[in-house]
Amino acid sequence: MPQPTTNHNATNTIFEMELQTSSPSSFTDKQEHLLMMIMQTESIFSFLSSMFIIISYLKFKALRKLSFTLVVWLSFSDAGCCVSYFMGNPTTQPTLCTLQGFLQTFFELSSLLWVTLIAWTLWRKVILQRDSRQNLK
Repeated sequence: MPQPTTNHNATNTIFEMELQTSSPSSFTDKQEHLLMMIMQTESIFSFLSSMFIIISYLKFKALRKLSFTLVVWLSFSDAGCCVSYFMGNPTTQPTLCTLQGFLQTFFELSSLLWVTLIAWTLWRKVILQRDSRQNLK
């Protein structure tokens, strides 16, 4: 029985061949360096943004409410993530690599937990207060 033929254009064929011959981590040294520079630049901007939030919280006493306090703790954990990402790719130093892995795991998990706490606090404020007002009517 003859196999049905498919019509591939040249772009798809070249793309499929490239996928077959390359692994996902086969970047050139120049590409890895560029990716590392982009990641470190983004880390700097994110770190500065986190510091702006923390300094604003410390400078303005009117911001010291529960909602903004939760955002400040989220900013602390984001700043820790930025420090770990700014370290680059320490493949030649196993101790530094282990430290980076610990920092990334800890601060990424803490960011997730702070976001969860913020969502739970908002849910309590919005939904439970709405329900309690409806029960009073």
